[in-house]
Amino acid sequence: MHLTHQLFNAEEAFVRIGQIRQSGCLAIVSPEGSVRLFVENGTVVNAISEHAEGQKALESAFSFPDASHVWIPEAKSPTKPLKVDISAYALKHAIARDIHVAKTGRLPSAQEAPAKKKGEKGTKPYYLIAEDDPGKKLKIDKATVILGRDESCDIVLESLQVSRRHCLMQIIARGLSFRDLASTNGIMVNGFPAQEGILSPGDKLNFGSYVLLVHCDD
Repeated sequence: MHLTHQLFNAEEAFVRIGQIRQSGCLAIVSPEGSVRLFVENGTVVNAISEHAEGQKALESAFSFPDASHVWIPEAKSPTKPLKVDISAYALKHAIARDIHVAKTGRLPSAQEAPAKKKGEKGTKPYYLIAEDDPGKKLKIDKATVILGRDESCDIVLESLQVSRRHCLMQIIARGLSFRDLASTNGIMVNGFPAQEGILSPGDKLNFGSYVLLVHCDD
């Protein structure tokens, strides 16, 4: 994951690392100083700046104006004095408020109750609608959504054919983008395997046994 893309600032990159549960080092650099945040599976295990290590360095990470950042995959810290969950920390400290890390939506198996809707008010929301039961639909009006089997995902798909963190979706200017998060069984879009791309209303997605249709309120 290349996090120096112009669509992301350091705070947004930090939140996304927590959502995808990645491991490595997020280096935040500015003329005023720098901090290296070492992460394992979405948890900050250490923070190192020029003058501090641990909690104090973590607290200073997002205080620099005009900071740039780079993500170094699989980089490891020599020590691990911290155990800070990124999603909980971002929510507590109001980091990247436009990337909501809040309630979890769920699409249960066919024999269970209908799905819960999720999402807050926003412009041009997208929906994922179950093909076999149009009454089951999930609203996507957040900037970033993670789909998968794990309870920490924004949208939980309860099937062993779905990976713990299966897919990342983002609402961007061109539409609803998606990216496979190295899932075991992959993603099918309109009957063809796909790793990433832009979805349009009417597109059909297969996640294991789930068949979901993309809908948009224009």
